[in-house]
Amino acid sequence: MQNGKVSNQCAEKSKIKVTIYSATTHILNVTIHFEQTMNLNFKTITLILLNLIILLSCNESDDPETELLTFLCCKENPFLSQNIDNLDQSNGEINVSPVFTPNGDGFYDRFGIENIDLYSPNSVTLFNLNDEIVYSTQDYSNFNNFLGGNDTNLESGTYKYKVVVENEQTFLKFGYVCIVKTPEDGDGFSFSSECSLIDFFDPILR
Repeated sequence: MQNGKVSNQCAEKSKIKVTIYSATTHILNVTIHFEQTMNLNFKTITLILLNLIILLSCNESDDPETELLTFLCCKENPFLSQNIDNLDQSNGEINVSPVFTPNGDGFYDRFGIENIDLYSPNSVTLFNLNDEIVYSTQDYSNFNNFLGGNDTNLESGTYKYKVVVENEQTFLKFGYVCIVKTPEDGDGFSFSSECSLIDFFDPILR
């Protein structure tokens, strides 16, 4: 406090006349201060209390908050205008699963791309949200060349996928896929209601 004015910045904590050593002792310190300065006028005491409130508010704002993951899958695909489909899919339509849970429990452990095994050559690429490649392979297969299982080193979150069959002028598909490794990672998002999954059951997804 300077010239009878209240400081409104956390950086000026040191200018407060009330000494606060810890969250458990500040009430005692304030009491002692008031007992020693009973001759202070009402305005001065009010300013001291306001400074104390500002200081406590600053301390509370410094506490870290739990950050929930943001999942962009199972929403409207923002890349539809970039997708190209000139491929004869009479053998089976290519559908990309919007979410998988690579934890080895047998439910949605793999990044599933329905019927991709019927079309070759193909390539599958995953990007993080900074557009950096985190996974890429040729001739993706749901049986012997897939992304998933306990050895998946990608963290839970949202990734952008790119699927190409033959070449980018024949079949090109972008979209979002979500990786969820634990029930806690999926907090705040209802996969059971947001995602259209065939024969839906996975103990991790809610």
